[in-house]
Amino acid sequence: MNRQNRRQMLRLYLGMLLSVLLASLFFSGLYRFNNKYTQHTTQPINGLLILSEADMEQHPSRYLWHDWAYYPNVLLTPADFQDGDPDRYMTYVNLQSGNRMDLSGQSDQTRLGCGTYLLRIQVPSTRISYSLGMPEVFSAYQLYINGDPALSIGNPNPDHYRDATGSRLVSFFPDENGMITILIAVNNQSYFYSGMTFPPAFGTPQALNYTRGIRLGLRLCTIFTFQVAILICGYFWLRTRHKNAALLALLCLLMIGWTVYPLLHTLFLLPVFPTYWLETLCCYGTLTLLLYLHNQVCGIAATVSRISCGVAVGICVGVSVYFFGAASIPDWGIAAVSQLLAGYKLLLSAYLIFTAFLTARKSEKNHRLFYVSLFFGCACLWDRIYPAYDPIFGGWFPSVSSTISRSSCRSGNFTSTLNKKRSSWASGSG
Repeated sequence: MNRQNRRQMLRLYLGMLLSVLLASLFFSGLYRFNNKYTQHTTQPINGLLILSEADMEQHPSRYLWHDWAYYPNVLLTPADFQDGDPDRYMTYVNLQSGNRMDLSGQSDQTRLGCGTYLLRIQVPSTRISYSLGMPEVFSAYQLYINGDPALSIGNPNPDHYRDATGSRLVSFFPDENGMITILIAVNNQSYFYSGMTFPPAFGTPQALNYTRGIRLGLRLCTIFTFQVAILICGYFWLRTRHKNAALLALLCLLMIGWTVYPLLHTLFLLPVFPTYWLETLCCYGTLTLLLYLHNQVCGIAATVSRISCGVAVGICVGVSVYFFGAASIPDWGIAAVSQLLAGYKLLLSAYLIFTAFLTARKSEKNHRLFYVSLFFGCACLWDRIYPAYDPIFGGWFPSVSSTISRSSCRSGNFTSTLNKKRSSWASGSG
């Protein structure tokens, strides 16, 4: 190996270490500062949250995830609490994605069934209104505030069950004693997740509307960027007739399908199926197209490219079968599929890193692609290291990294296409 090659490899390895370090700092920073579970706010203890004037001044909004009182296997109403807490089995739960409806200590815990969540909040002032930002709750619920019906999504009544999901903002006043009692009766007969898997936001209407506006505004900007990218890709396809330009436009369209759901859930009440199936299909369809375009940029051998893309397409088909057969899949099967999909993302990131490294060794022009693949791999790794992550703004780690990977593929393919077109024009054949 000559001196120039040694310098190129040294730059490659140093760039690799720097990319991993920056990606790790980036995702660790998101986990620390953009996570509903890591905000330093006062949290409920044993189903009661006591807030002072200082608490509200310092943190006018907070996410309620800790120590909700939970009554499994029953749909309670305020009438059941008129003479005090009912004499039924109750436990305290944290709101997270691993929730199940049946937490009564039995061995046959299931995602299907019903349950009631209770939280009491003592606020410092009875003269101002407060708000509760309700995220998607799976898959139908009735919300009561201080004994009065405040919000109904779907129909949790077992005899007239109808699933629906949506995020809503509810405003109310505390009672004369400054107490707010939140009662949420939930029923799930439809989805893999059950009950309250995301924490509601509580605070002043101004604070919650401010956060909500920023979150939706950032989402709109992201979708607008994808739409602009579709127009650019369409222009290049019309000029060059290069199929990768059309595929990049399709990739941007899938990214819109993957990221638009917070807007849809804010504007509409949607059924669980096919809404979440389409969202998940867009996610794995995005990864499949990213893989195909990555193989094109790296010049991967046809056989290896067909095998890798075939596996990715198989995952998309498998996810669809998984959704259509959800009602007959036991809980252990749900857990196994979840682990399989997590392993697939890690395997995909390893493949992207390895093939990008082999490509980067041949030419310094391909180093950026390798660094982006490392970024995606770090996203998948930190997604497993930090499972308790629910972003306040933006999306989850794989969504963020896929957006950057898409930009890299677009840049690499457009550069290659333009170079070929320039050569064609120079020779007089174009």
